[in-house]
Amino acid sequence: INAEYGDRIFAMTSIKLRRISPTEVVTLTTKTDPVDPDTLIKTKPIVDDVRKRGDAALLEYSTKFGDLKNGESHLVKLSELKEAYDSLSAEVKETLQRTAQRIRQFAIAQKQCLHSLSTPISGGTAGHTIEPVERAGCYAPGGRYPLPSSVLMTAITARVAGVSHVWVASPRPTAVTLAAAHVAGVDGFIRVGGAQAISAFAYGTETIPACDAIVGPGNIWVTAAKQLIAGRVAIDTLAGPSECLVIADHTANPKVVAADLLAQAEHDVEARAILVTLDEKVAEAVDKELTQQLLTLTTADTALKALDNSFAVVTKNIDEALWVADQIACEHLELHIDKASDHKLKLKHYGALFVGHNSAEVLGDYGAGPNHVLPTRAAARSSGGLSVFTFLRIRTWMEIDSLPDAQSTVRDAIVLARLEGLEGHARAAEHRILTEKTTSQSKASVLTHLKPSLINLPIYSPIAPLEERAEELGLDLDELVKLDANENLYGPPPEVLEVIVKANHHIYPDPSQLKLRTALANSLGVHFDRIVCGLGADDLIDLICRIVKPNPIIISSPCFAMYSYSAGVAGLPVIDVPRKPETFDLDEEAIKVGIKKHQASILFITNPNNPTGHIVSNDVIASFCEENCLVVVDEAYTEFTDQNCQELIHKYDNLIILRTFSKWAGLAGLRVGYCIAHQDITRVLLSIKQPYNVNIAADFAARICLEKKSVIFETVKQIRLERERLMKELQKFNFIKPLPSHANFILMKIVDGKSAHQLASDLRSLGVLLRYYSSSELKDYIRVSVARPQDTDKFLWALNMVSSSKLLSSLNGFKPEGVLLDMDGVLVNVSLSYRQAIIDTCKSFGVTVTMQDIDNKKAQSGFNNDWVLSQSLLKDKGVEVLFEKCKDKFEELYQG
Repeated sequence: INAEYGDRIFAMTSIKLRRISPTEVVTLTTKTDPVDPDTLIKTKPIVDDVRKRGDAALLEYSTKFGDLKNGESHLVKLSELKEAYDSLSAEVKETLQRTAQRIRQFAIAQKQCLHSLSTPISGGTAGHTIEPVERAGCYAPGGRYPLPSSVLMTAITARVAGVSHVWVASPRPTAVTLAAAHVAGVDGFIRVGGAQAISAFAYGTETIPACDAIVGPGNIWVTAAKQLIAGRVAIDTLAGPSECLVIADHTANPKVVAADLLAQAEHDVEARAILVTLDEKVAEAVDKELTQQLLTLTTADTALKALDNSFAVVTKNIDEALWVADQIACEHLELHIDKASDHKLKLKHYGALFVGHNSAEVLGDYGAGPNHVLPTRAAARSSGGLSVFTFLRIRTWMEIDSLPDAQSTVRDAIVLARLEGLEGHARAAEHRILTEKTTSQSKASVLTHLKPSLINLPIYSPIAPLEERAEELGLDLDELVKLDANENLYGPPPEVLEVIVKANHHIYPDPSQLKLRTALANSLGVHFDRIVCGLGADDLIDLICRIVKPNPIIISSPCFAMYSYSAGVAGLPVIDVPRKPETFDLDEEAIKVGIKKHQASILFITNPNNPTGHIVSNDVIASFCEENCLVVVDEAYTEFTDQNCQELIHKYDNLIILRTFSKWAGLAGLRVGYCIAHQDITRVLLSIKQPYNVNIAADFAARICLEKKSVIFETVKQIRLERERLMKELQKFNFIKPLPSHANFILMKIVDGKSAHQLASDLRSLGVLLRYYSSSELKDYIRVSVARPQDTDKFLWALNMVSSSKLLSSLNGFKPEGVLLDMDGVLVNVSLSYRQAIIDTCKSFGVTVTMQDIDNKKAQSGFNNDWVLSQSLLKDKGVEVLFEKCKDKFEELYQG
């Protein structure tokens, strides 16, 4: 057949996949080494050279192999990633964001199935903790078909796992690849590839941190380098050419099967597309479709060659077809068969399984959720694909706190040690043998009496007290501006203080808060038996988590951390359906799917949301109330907007509304909140709450605030006006992107490469306290509470102070107490002291260098840093010294 595409014409015979029998499969699919010895031999010098010479070798090889032009930097600035993203069409940007969200959501669900462990053992407790690696390097191919999807798959998964530093390497990256890195929120990007990139990630260079895990697909040189550094760092898999196996019966559509096989074949000339069918007629129909579809396939040249590696197997029945698939242990396995779900659990060996005619492998490639970085070459028999688990470490621990109960273990250790000829081990154990006297003095571990699920429950981290912050910063209390906890800095009306003084503090308060509940009922227009009061809204969150069945709760991060914390105390699993990135909108459909799938007991929604300030319409809340779970809407900030969902309370019996006096009324220090719910729910809450959970001062203060509500709302009005002023002022800073807010705070995204953590720290040093979040989704954000005009002014002054572009203008009207001039090298020539430190550093490692040696080295580019120069002089003399060790010795000698 003469196939014509554009200006290309090529000859092609009709396609017929090579047929092999089921018994031949075993010999064809024997495991082979992922990299041939010759490639390993050629790769090793590159890896070693980058390890020894760092950036110099990396740049040399990257220029030689065409990744970089002469003089081009290997580093891509984060601002360049943002520019690449901004340059894309709206459709492409939205596609990247949606895909990222699906990958992120699946990874979060994976991580949530893992838990720390604590279990009793003889004489104590043992368990494990689950911690991410600190740094990850993610590789994304460039070459013929760059894969921005691999950037999303690897970097987002690493970030969800909790990796704090995520870097990406990709040679000759396209704008979409750079944009994908921006969407994934990476910390660094290098535009180089091959073995040199893998070595740079494994060993680190002067500009690239050494990584603890390296993942992502690549060519044979990348795979060879990963094999060489495996063991020093964690890797995902040694990937070979891509492969797909389709099991098809009479229900399969030959057009769809052929399309899926060609989708795999176009990856690489070495790729394999395998058909396993129960009927030769199906194989013939697929052959015919392959021929027809290749005529118009733009990648036909590659796909044709890949089909030479491919084959078809005709089996007697479905069981034999499944057996063949297990023998091959393919990267991708599709089931185009009748009642596919009935057979999926029979299969043992595959990288990823796609069940049913609709479950196309290409959907897995492009972000349906599961990862597309998968084992090839039958490696699926021993390993799985990339996931959050790739970046996590299971660390076991043991604590023997009752030695008498551990005596059997001690004696067994002594016997086994001597059987293995390890006398030192035996003697170490013998030191734990107890005499009768010491045994009677010991006691069992108190932890055996506690719930295992609570022993390692993370402690909730609240905002630090103001006095503690003042002492830490060396400032007086009145010098601090507290904008980190969303309090009302106007405080309550004076009548609150008067009534607190007059209260009978020696008498127990009303255990049912009947007067307060009645006052609330009159204010809200509901019956008092629909109201329960608590020690702040946190108390009620805890109570609600304790009254439901032990099914999961649903949250949508970022949100108020107390939902997860209280669920943990109550022993409820937590399912996070994250808000959409950038916009932080709720993923409504995903939430509903999560409720049904996990049979959730509670859906928690903060409205307006903390910390983003977003608001959800009552129509959306009503749609959630149609689901089969309790819907808890936390309206802690409702007074700062014009919306609440109280109109729904009589329509939906499963709706619970939480509110507090902490924000609008200025009673954060007294801790009083309440909920509105159906009488059946409030009856149970009242039956399990502590009788005196609201103290007498809080009870009286809350009632006064209800009486003075109109007065307090004048301050609320002022806060809302101040919110608008602050929003306009923040928009003047080019490195701040404030998000719209319906609460008494504003969440700010710190952009243009600025560090949100550093900015928050700098402002704190000036006495302005803001809320910084270390979580991956909020690491670039800071939340600032809206307070009084004078507080806003101090915040803006401090913001100007730490902004380099406005440093001088911020001194207008400010009298400095002193000026520090950094003038070394100007008033005095200090170069001799640096040079002497270089000479002394080299001498300490047994190497003699001269001033001329230093001059010669400085004449070369890249040696302005004296630590780097010292290390290079040592290397020139044949002495290898780690950079950190060299740096520390230089500092010691120079400062000495």
